[in-house]
Amino acid sequence: RVFRSMTSSGANVEPNEVTYTALCHMLARSGDLDMLTKWSNIVEQKYSGTSNILTSARNKKIMESVYNAIFTGLLLEEGYEYTPKETDARVRYALAIFTRMIQAHDHHNRTNNNNNVSIPRPSIASTTILFQGLARCCEHNFYFHTNDGDG
Repeated sequence: RVFRSMTSSGANVEPNEVTYTALCHMLARSGDLDMLTKWSNIVEQKYSGTSNILTSARNKKIMESVYNAIFTGLLLEEGYEYTPKETDARVRYALAIFTRMIQAHDHHNRTNNNNNVSIPRPSIASTTILFQGLARCCEHNFYFHTNDGDG
């Protein structure tokens, strides 16, 4: 609702990286993975596709902040208890983002292609947040299920 009022015709307030980071964190925390996917894709598109090296570096920092907010919202929020199924979905979503971060740079290193310029390499901060979140999930005795029925 706040985002809509910012972008309405009379408000004249342009959402920025802080707005997008807060929005993605809130969606991650609420567990609305469909809306989170929609908005994280919008943010990636907004901060991608530049050939200017200074803008590219800034955009990678913005996307790192967004991804860290998503990891925190999905896995590290205090005071929330999730069912094993909800936790499994959150963990899988976070791991999918982390995998994309790694694959984008692996692809770039092999092809020298700048198509994924906005996707940052996993930083120490991103990795730490993700691993702390995974440890928290394991600490609460949640087990991750595989599609083959073994888990």
